[in-house]
Amino acid sequence: MMFLSIIVPIGDYHNNAFQIRNLIIKSYAEDVELILICDSLSQIEINKIIELTTCNSRIKIIKTNCGSPGLARNEGLKIAQGKWIVFWDCDDNPIYCNTRKIIDEADTSDYDLAVGSFGISNKPLTFLNKKNDFSNRNIYN
Repeated sequence: MMFLSIIVPIGDYHNNAFQIRNLIIKSYAEDVELILICDSLSQIEINKIIELTTCNSRIKIIKTNCGSPGLARNEGLKIAQGKWIVFWDCDDNPIYCNTRKIIDEADTSDYDLAVGSFGISNKPLTFLNKKNDFSNRNIYN
């Protein structure tokens, strides 16, 4: 079983090609699968994405015509095999090691959900567990 599934809806390849390439590079860990949802892309654009991913069997590509990132994410959820699921957008520039810290902390602390902000602000993360214990612990300090 995969530890982490990263689901990325792609609705605009042309303006986000560089970011998509970076997302692919950042998902290098053996226990991580990257699910790219090509939503309403042309076959030429999909072929360009396939070219970037040919050396990594943990990257899955789905072609769909959902018309919205939310519906495209749902398509990724259908095939995700990770214990944990992360949603990135194709124009994001996430820091993979920080994402991994968040998931590792949530996994070892028996939390069900980690909610936080990325990049724009440096707010503490909020972890939620089954007991509805809301704690604001910043794992970066």
